[in-house]
Amino acid sequence: MCAACNVVADVARQRQTDAKTPLALGAQGALVLHLDTARDGVLLPALVSDLLECTGIKSLDDRTHSMQTILASATRGSLATLGCLMKHLKRVIELTWKNKATPATLADVFAPIVFRTGDGDAATLSRKKITFKTLLAMDEDEWDALQRRT
Repeated sequence: MCAACNVVADVARQRQTDAKTPLALGAQGALVLHLDTARDGVLLPALVSDLLECTGIKSLDDRTHSMQTILASATRGSLATLGCLMKHLKRVIELTWKNKATPATLADVFAPIVFRTGDGDAATLSRKKITFKTLLAMDEDEWDALQRRT
């Protein structure tokens, strides 16, 4: 379990949240706790805008590298929340055969929440989903390295 999940679990216990496991709490609890205080979503709008601009980069490796560079300027709390969520959702995807949760379906659900912006048009939503799936493709070591840089 990542450090951010441990922090979220501790805070949730203080709030007397009824969660079965810290891992399950990691995705749900991290978003709830973060969005309680961040009306703009997990990341600030300027960072979201920069990330969405990366969707024009065709190479997945280049796009991922560009997004990692942008995320390095995120606050520790935002980065820990996003990293915890992505790590948890990768575990959910490992059970796709059982839960039918593919990267595309998770992007449909989480991208509009994680990357809140005032734009609700179809083109922006598509870019949010591409961004979400790119970040979801990052492995746990990449998230850990990114968090160590901040």
